[in-house]
Formats: sequence, C-alpha cells, structure tokens
Amino acid sequence: MITDVPTSQEFYTSAEKLLCLAWDSAAGFFVHLDEFTSQVGPDDVEEDQYWAAAQTNLLNAFVLLQQAAEFFLKSEICSVSPYLLIKNDPSKWPRSDAGNGVPFSKFRTVDAEDLLKIHSVACATQLNDDLRRELSDIREIRNRISHTVDSSLRLTALEIVTTTLRLSHAFSSGRAWIEIAKRHIDAPFANLYGNDDNNVGVARQLESVLKRLAPADTLKYFGFNNRARAYTCPGCYFGSDWSEWDYSPEFAQLTPLRSSKAKNVHCIYCGETSSIVRRKCTTADCLSNVISTEHDACLKCMRTQ
Repeated sequence: MITDVPTSQEFYTSAEKLLCLAWDSAAGFFVHLDEFTSQVGPDDVEEDQYWAAAQTNLLNAFVLLQQAAEFFLKSEICSVSPYLLIKNDPSKWPRSDAGNGVPFSKFRTVDAEDLLKIHSVACATQLNDDLRRELSDIREIRNRISHTVDSSLRLTALEIVTTTLRLSHAFSSGRAWIEIAKRHIDAPFANLYGNDDNNVGVARQLESVLKRLAPADTLKYFGFNNRARAYTCPGCYFGSDWSEWDYSPEFAQLTPLRSSKAKNVHCIYCGETSSIVRRKCTTADCLSNVISTEHDACLKCMRTQ
C-alpha cells in the first residue's frame, strides 16, 4: 500500500507559496531601494552596485519559480492520478516495511523534463504553446543556476516579478495575485500586528512594483491603469492602523475611469468599492476633487473636509 499520497490541492498550495517566496525576495529589493532613495535622494544611490550585490538572491528566487512551475504541473497531473508521477517499473519500487505500506515520498518521481509530456497526454486542459515554451525556458535557466557557475547570467528583480505574475495568471484560474500574496506573505505576521490588514508588507511591495511594470501588465494582472490618476482607498486607510501611521498608498481608481461623473473608487488591494462625491478639497495646497462620502476626507491628501 502506498501511503501519504499527495493531493492536487497540496501541490497547488505549495506552488503558490513558492511563487510568494520568489515575489517577496524580488519585490523586497524594490521596497528597500525606494525607501533608501527617498531618504538620501537619487543622486546618492549606487543602483548598479545594489543590483550586482543582489544577484545571488535573485538567482535563488528564480530557482523557486522553476519549482513552483513544476508543482503547478504536478497539481494538474495529480488531479488525474498521483501515480502518474511515480517513475521506474515496479521491480525498482521501495519495499514495504513491516506491512505498513510505503510513503509516496520514498518513490522516485518523474524528472522535471518529462512533466510537460505527461501533462500533454494525461490532462484534458492543454497548455498553450507560449506557456510551454516559457516553462521550458525557465527549466533551462534553472539548470544553468543549479548545475554550474555561469558568470554571464544576470537576472533582474523585474524579471522575477513578471515571471511570478505570468505563472500565477496561467495556473490560478483567475484568482487575484494580491489575495494570494497577502495570504502567504502577510498572514504569518498577523499575530504581530493584530490582523492581516495592519501589515503593510505586500502593500509596500505592490507600490514599488506598480510603478515599474509596463502599463499593459498592470492592467492585465491587477486591473490597474498606471497612466491614470489613483487615490488612497478609504477602506484600507481608515479600516486599519494605516491612518495612525500616515501610510496612504494609492491603489484606488475612479469607476468609470477618468469620468467626471464617477461616483465610486475601486481599490485593487482590498477589492472594495467606496462611494465618493466630486467637490474641491478644502485644503489650500491640494488640487483634488475626490472626497470620500463615508469619511468626508479627500482621497489625495487624506485630510478631513
């Protein structure tokens, strides 16, 4: 008897966590760079040296992306049968000890290079050609990282972030990356801050990432137009300790976008829609005219009217 057989969901959850580890590493470098730059000014930042020193961490993050890709494939194969992942003929299988069965983890499983072939034959939902090529490219780069020392290989944090988003988008069935990231990155620290909403880890990462992604990518993966004006979400700001910390990231945009008649803003971070009124902010140096209906606060300067 084979015991402790993994489920499709277990592989899927592990894949999500690996993606979050890769994202956390890469996006974290953006956060530290932005915070330091805001303190000393851009002229005093040795950015080339910063990224050169980060290479080992970024290479390790990419290895996590490859492992996540493998686990996503294994999840889908496992939904057909987990035994498709076992390699070798039965004569080479491990023996059962004292009739208690053999844990699945003791069996040799199929090589990474065979997963695409098994998925293509066994799974009803097929991967598109672009995704198959990307998965092959990811595995090739991982091999260069893991099996040799390649001084010519350089990765950027943005490559790690965009690859994370593409993999999540391809395998997550439309689930929002922000919710995945908050669940696996912020949630473990909830006991320190009282609740998940008070932890700003993913929020700061999202701030740093949004301003570096191409507009097409912010729309595709976050539903956010980084060419349009954004506002602070009143739900995020007043519904947590962010207001006490004077932390006011701008993740909310008008719905409909750029409409002078818009009556709501939608926040990509919390997913909530909040009502607004259009009238000029009473703060002298603020030019905004987007005021929270519930809190009577300007969603640019966050001052009460």
